[in-house]
Amino acid sequence: MIKALSYQKETFNVKEALEYFKASNYEDCRINAYPSFTKYEGINRTAPSFLMIDIDLKDFATKDKFDRSRNRILKKIKNSMYGHPTVLWTGNGYHIISQQKDLS
Repeated sequence: MIKALSYQKETFNVKEALEYFKASNYEDCRINAYPSFTKYEGINRTAPSFLMIDIDLKDFATKDKFDRSRNRILKKIKNSMYGHPTVLWTGNGYHIISQQKDLS
């Protein structure tokens, strides 16, 4: 996702990605860690099993609502991914990292 385009753009190398970032004046640029699952007929792709979440305190009216939201996220991860997330407090929010448990 880059601000200049207002949508995600798939690139296939670092140089191409940096050209789009420059066109957007390096604002609102994000990198997707997972491959595209469309337009690849015949190629067996594996679904992502790693989750990264960033929640910021500034986006909540109170610290209590912020913490309740974190708890709901952790419960959802546990129930749907069977994961045991790592939670990092960064001073302004939480980074939550989890990998889906292999059930095979």
